[in-house]
Amino acid sequence: MMKVHEKIRSMWLSKGLSQEDMAEKLYMSVNGYANIERGETDVPVSRLEKIAAAFEIELLELFSFGEKNVFYLVAATANNYNSFNNCQNYLHEKH
Repeated sequence: MMKVHEKIRSMWLSKGLSQEDMAEKLYMSVNGYANIERGETDVPVSRLEKIAAAFEIELLELFSFGEKNVFYLVAATANNYNSFNNCQNYLHEKH
């Protein structure tokens, strides 16, 4: 299970943002924001609400970010693996 600071990093990466972008959106220094992202500082709920707002999501979504995505990633990987195996079986039968 990812920690909140890991989710924050994953979220801005998935949105194509940088640490500088996030720091600017939150009216923080880049170093201050980086401390949050590294889990080196306790983050009050009010700051987490601002972070969620910067991502245009609800606070609850920030806490759950990545949790359900693991299931989708596993399912997608399983489908790709099955497709790969089916392709291999098809090629093997043709030769």
